[in-house]
Order: sequence, then C-alpha cells, then structure tokens
Amino acid sequence: MPLEVGFPFRAGPTLSYGAPKGVDPKMLMGCRVVVPLGSKKEIGVVVGLDGPKTPGLKPIEKVIDVQPAYLPSILSLARWTADYYISPLGPALRSAVPGEVQSKIFRKIRFLLPADTPVPDKLSRTEKELFFFLSQKGEIELKTLASRFSKAALNRHLLDFERRGWIASFDILETAPGSKKIACVSVNVDFQSPQSITDFRRLVSEFPAKDEKKKLLLLYLLEHSGFRPLAELVKRFAVSRAAILGLAQKGLVKIERKSEAELTVFAEKKELVLSAQQKAAFEALRQTLGGGKFAPFLLFGVTGSGKTEVYFAAIDEVLKQGRQALVLLPEISVASQIIARFRARFGNQVAALHSGLTPGQKAAAWKAIRAGAYPIVVGVRSAVFAPLEKLGLIVVDEEHSASYKQTEAAPYYHARDAALMRAQLEKIPIVLGSATPSVESFYHAQTGKYRLLELTERFSGQKMPRLQIIDLRHEAKPLLAGNLSGTLVSSLKKSLEEGDQAILFLNRRGYSFWVHCSSCGYVFICPRCDAAYTYHKKDFSLRCHLCGKKEKSPSVCPQCLGATLDFRGTGTQRVEEGLAAFKDLGVARMDYDTTRKAGAYHKILSDFAARKYHLLLGTQMVTKGLDFPLVNWVGVLSADAHIYLPDFRSRERTFQLLTQVAGRAGRHTKEGKVLIQTYQPENPILQEVATGDYRQFYENEITERKKHFYPPFSRLVLLVFSSKKEEAAREAATAWAAKLASLSKTLKPLEVLGPAPHFLAKLRNRYRWQVMLKTGQIMKLTPELKKLKEDWQRFHKTDSVFLDILVDPQSLV
Repeated sequence: MPLEVGFPFRAGPTLSYGAPKGVDPKMLMGCRVVVPLGSKKEIGVVVGLDGPKTPGLKPIEKVIDVQPAYLPSILSLARWTADYYISPLGPALRSAVPGEVQSKIFRKIRFLLPADTPVPDKLSRTEKELFFFLSQKGEIELKTLASRFSKAALNRHLLDFERRGWIASFDILETAPGSKKIACVSVNVDFQSPQSITDFRRLVSEFPAKDEKKKLLLLYLLEHSGFRPLAELVKRFAVSRAAILGLAQKGLVKIERKSEAELTVFAEKKELVLSAQQKAAFEALRQTLGGGKFAPFLLFGVTGSGKTEVYFAAIDEVLKQGRQALVLLPEISVASQIIARFRARFGNQVAALHSGLTPGQKAAAWKAIRAGAYPIVVGVRSAVFAPLEKLGLIVVDEEHSASYKQTEAAPYYHARDAALMRAQLEKIPIVLGSATPSVESFYHAQTGKYRLLELTERFSGQKMPRLQIIDLRHEAKPLLAGNLSGTLVSSLKKSLEEGDQAILFLNRRGYSFWVHCSSCGYVFICPRCDAAYTYHKKDFSLRCHLCGKKEKSPSVCPQCLGATLDFRGTGTQRVEEGLAAFKDLGVARMDYDTTRKAGAYHKILSDFAARKYHLLLGTQMVTKGLDFPLVNWVGVLSADAHIYLPDFRSRERTFQLLTQVAGRAGRHTKEGKVLIQTYQPENPILQEVATGDYRQFYENEITERKKHFYPPFSRLVLLVFSSKKEEAAREAATAWAAKLASLSKTLKPLEVLGPAPHFLAKLRNRYRWQVMLKTGQIMKLTPELKKLKEDWQRFHKTDSVFLDILVDPQSLV
C-alpha cells in the first residue's frame, strides 16, 4: 500500500512511500517520518493511505512519532486550508504544528583522517583551504561550511573528498526541545489528612513577628495546595531565596524542579452569575453542546456586555461532558488580560498558545495539549490547529479583527474561517463574538446562516459612555503639541483630577510621519519602498515602518542643502511630549517601539492596573480587550486617518476601531466619557459611532456592498506580482489578466479588475502589480487558479517574478 507523504518544509507535491517492514500502514496516519528524497533525507508527514502508485517505491526509513503529531481532523483542516487558499500542502502542514515542535534534519561532515594530516599538494587553493578547515574542526554542520565556501564549488569538492575516503557525511535528526524545568516550592503537608493541615497551621501561627513574610508565604502555599515557582514567591513576598531554602531544611516546604505544565494555577471558586440576556444566550448555546452537529452562532454584544461570561458558562458545560474547548483571540495584545481571566476561572485546565511564549514554553504547551493534559486552549491565530482530540466548542472572540488573517507567509488563511471549517469537520458548535461584527458575519446572521445572540446592555448595568465629537476646525489654533485640542486637554485634566484613569488613542507611532524641506519641497522617502520615512526623535532616526530600514536624520536637506526641514504629522512620541503637563500623574506609551522586548507589553499593562500610570497612550494595541475599572475617559486624537483609504472596508474598519476604543471607558462603576477629534464631524461614519448605532451602519454599508458586488455578495481574490524589475511585474500581471478574462466567460459572475500598480507599488526593493477578482463561485474558481499557478510556475521557474494569491484579502492597501 503506497503511503502519501507531505513535506512541511517543502512547497512541492506529496509523494508516495512504502511502510517500514512489520508496521501497519494505518498506524502511521498523521505521524512524522524520515524519508529519502533525492540524495538527501527529509521529514515528511503521512497524510494518506492511498498515495499515487509509483514504480520502485522507496520505504519510509524512520518513524519519528509514537503518537501521531497530526490528528485526522487537523490533516483534513490542513488540506482544506491548502486547497481553499491555493497553497501547497507543505506550508499548511507547517502551520498546523509549531516550528518549535517540528523535528529537523541537518547534515554533518566528519573528517576521517588524523587532525595533523598534511594538506595534499595537488589540491587547488580552495580545496586546500577546505581540507585544512575540516581537519581542524573534525566534525561540522554542512550549513556552517556553506556560509564560508561557495556553494557550487563546495558540493563538488565534498563529493571528491568523500570518494577519496577523507570525509564522511551523515544526517542528524534533531527533535524538539523538552520542556524547561524550574525550581518550585510546595508546603510539606499531607493534604489528605485534616490533622496534618491543622498541625501545620498551628506551627505557622507560632512564628515570631519578625518572620511575618515567611508566615504569609507558607499560608499562601497551604491555601493553594500546589507547587509555585521559587522566583515568583521571592518576588511576591519579598523574601530571599536563602530564607526559602531555610524553610526547606526545617522540613516545612519541599523544593522540586517542575515544568510549566506541572504547576498549579489556582481557579476562582466563585459562582458564575449571569444576567437575563447572558442566560438566554447561554441556554441557546447549551442546547447544541454535545449534539454532534455543526452549529454557528454570532454573539453580538455591546462593549462591556459580558460576552466572556457567556463563554465561561458554555465551557463549563463542555467540560462536564468530558470534552474540550478552543478559544481564539486576534492578537497577543488582546490575549494577556483574557488568558489571565480564563486561568483565574479554570486554573490548571488552561493552556496558552501565542507568540509571546519562548520556544521551549510553546513546545511544552503543544506537547501537553496533544497528550490531553489541557481541556481548554486559549490562543491566537495558529491555535486554530491546536491538537485537541475531544473538541466540543470553538469560540472566536473579536471575530471582526483583521489580525485573524495570516499575511506573513503562505498559506494566507483566515483563522476565523478556518475555525468555522474545523467546527464543521468536527460537527460541533462555534461562537463568533464581537461588539462590532464584520459585515459578512452579521449578514450571515441576518440571512439565517448563523444564529444571532444579542447582549444589548452592559453587564454592570452601566450606561454606554457619553461621546463628544470635537470639531478641530473650530478649536483655537495652533493646537497644543501632539495635536491636542484645548477642549480635549481640559476634559482630560478634569477626569484625572477626579481620580480616573484615561486612555489616549492615536494609530501612528514615531514622532512625525512626514519629513520634507520647506525650501525646495524634497520629501524623505525610503529607497526600498517609495514610502515616506517616519521620524523617531528618541534616537534622531528616520525609519521605514514597512521594511524596517533606518538611517540617521540629517540636519540639512540633501537636495538644496538648506536647514529648513519640516517635521509634519503626529505620532505617539510627539503626543507623549505634548503631555508633559501630566507627567507627574504618570504617562505610559504603548506601541510597537515600547513593547518590543519580551514582557514589556505585560509590564505596561500590569503597571497601569496597579495605578503606577494614570494615562495610557497607545496605538491600536489599546483599542480592544482591555478592561480596567478606573478607566472612565477615552480620547481619540485623529478619527480621520482611515476613513478615505482606497479600500472597500475602510468605513467598516473606522467604525469598528472607534467603537472598540470608546468601549474601554466606564465599564464598571462610573459613566464613561469619550472625546473624538476630527476635521469632518458631519461624516456619516462618525455620526454612527457617536450614536453607537451598529445596525444603521450595517444597513448603509450592506447597501453599498450589494451595489458594487463586494463581500458578502462576492468573494475577492487578489493576485500580487512582484519583481525587482517593474516591467517584469507589469508584464506578468497583464498576461494573467488576459487569461482570467477568458476564464470569466465560463465562470460567471467573475469580474477581472486590473492589471494595476499595487497601493504599495514598491516594497522591500520589489515592484508590485496586482489583478483583483470578484467572483460569485469561489469554490469553482480556486481550483482553476491553482492549475494556472502550477502551469505558470512550471514554465517560469527561473523568472524573477513572485506571485502571491490572496483569497479573501482583508485589506487592499
């Protein structure tokens, strides 16, 4: 029986191999294996039991997994992802299992002669250098050699050396790292014996006053009956490591090395109290749990309405049934607070999967999930592939977020849509939650494809925040540094004086996003991207926020040599400078520049929660998922930035962004206040935000979408051609547009728009052209596009033109 093997680290087709002797082929489904491929060995995954029949079938050389790394449902989801998003299966398999878990094969070269062997005289200069280098190293990885010697010549020389018996080459299988273990502490008590617990309490109560910190530490460990990291206890109770070691020597605590999966996370023991609307939503969900049917829900709840509590109630029910739950969040900035809430509720039953974990932590978490140690997984985009074998419910929070769309590398999947497909494959319910649903999701709820659940009031009983539009045309000029109007500053000052905390939102980082010479008009442009540099005042640099290029900011214009440089536009650094009057109250800035270091994001939020800062200034990071009891004031410095982008979603994005950030205010004990600065107060989108009328926004938007054949009435496919030569990219786009125009005659309705330069016409030294398709038959179109792409790649292997096909793009700019 030929087995079909896919390759996570290759973009080519699947191949057929024979099963190892004595191994039942059915037991290999989903297992990672080592197979010969040409002159090398590769790691593959058995993805099918009936591969293409191939003469001279080679056998699988090694089976890596005892337990299959890929569940049947994950293999099915990976295939769907590859087919729908027009990607080879390999990248989809790589997405399904984190790189930190993947095994790798690398080749080593071993020198077989004595280290002091003289270099043969008849060798060329390069061969002599290689011979001497190998004799000194003894054994070395091939990739290290390739970094020092020309690749073409290196392979030829190594083959010659191997024929002469001077060296041997061999492959090494490198498995994923094991979970890191750290020193952890627990009280030395028999928790099954009430008498033992009583005796321990009495002993601790007799501690002298000078040992109060040790006493609190021991009572904490006694109450929570589990192991906690020693470093955490040192920080929490301000005791030294030596003091804790002293407690261990007295037999009061025990210290052992534990992995993160072995630690105890303490769950709340509070009863979940639901409002009438939350109960109704939960009851609708409960009726589908365990029913063995696909059931999609849209939970549409205003900000602060308690959608998370509905998730909790549903997950409680899933756990009672002995099944598992998957919760997806759009990005790490939203994840931290929500993961903390899930762990507070469910304790040790929650695993997190996100980019903030170290490689060891991510590998350990994935392995523990696969072993069934965690019934709840909370994670970002790639967690849609989490290896949960008894999945009973999927939750996609903030389902409208564009962050669910993979944009860095193929396959360019949308995690929300992949979650819907997984729920369909697993025959389970799925809940899409949002205060500002995507137009497509709300349309599906209106037409009966999804069941609509609504939460129209805040859980705390608080009113929605009062919203004030500030017309910057009528504000005193000039505005204060940082584009702060007098009205906004006086309102902010009053709120802070009343003891509130506040959030200021501006979706531009840096100091100034446009630098030009006021004498000759010269504009500082990134040569790699043809986009304006952003000025960063902290290190006096010009940076491109697209490719990362950085250079020192000049003091004179390079064109006219005049010292008349003008820094236009406002970024978060300039606003921070303009908030100097509030410095004594504490101002924290949260953007990409301040959160690059590991743990920086969490530190800013924890310090803000602890009231070390009263004012949080940030980019999109501060617009969603944050819940602070004392935040009763929110300011938006520029509402106009996104409205007129050449993208059919720009109105939707603006409405969602402004509504979400406004929803951070007044969620607990006090009515919130939101101020939005704009030069266009009469704009319909801003009026809809001001009234909080999502349905009015939706009705206006869906009318325009239908009129112009945009989603949900069509599906979009964006083909992006890039090359270092602009003419090559343009010619490829033109040729494809002609092919697709002929295809439109048989696949109606199909509109072909373009070719045209991309909105970002040059990115990272590559010119970009595009062709956009609008189709009413996406399932018929994608196979045709896949065939066209395969043919094009087969006949253009040496071309310098790259082609990316983006199905359901979330942005056209």
